[in-house]
Formats: sequence, C-alpha cells, structure tokens
Amino acid sequence: MQLNLPEVVEEVTAVFQRYEKALNDNDVAVLDELFWDSPDVVRYGIREQL
Repeated sequence: MQLNLPEVVEEVTAVFQRYEKALNDNDVAVLDELFWDSPDVVRYGIREQL
C-alpha cells in the first residue's frame, strides 16, 4: 500500500478546497454537486442536520 501519492494528494486537496470555498460562500449548487446523490447520505452541520 502506498501512502501520500502526489497525484492523489493533489486531487483530494483540490476537491477539499472547492468544498470549503462552497461552504464559506454558501454555494449550495456546488455543495449539492460534491455530495453523493443517495438517500444513504446524511449531512451534518455544527448545530444541525443539513
């Protein structure tokens, strides 16, 4: 098993940064795009279930 593969770290970092920006900007369209479209997905906020 290989850890910290540069291409994987780069991809995960880019998606994380996009998610954080959408979260801070309240960009619901991007947030919806980034989450798996399934009834099995549960999203939680700090004080609420989203």
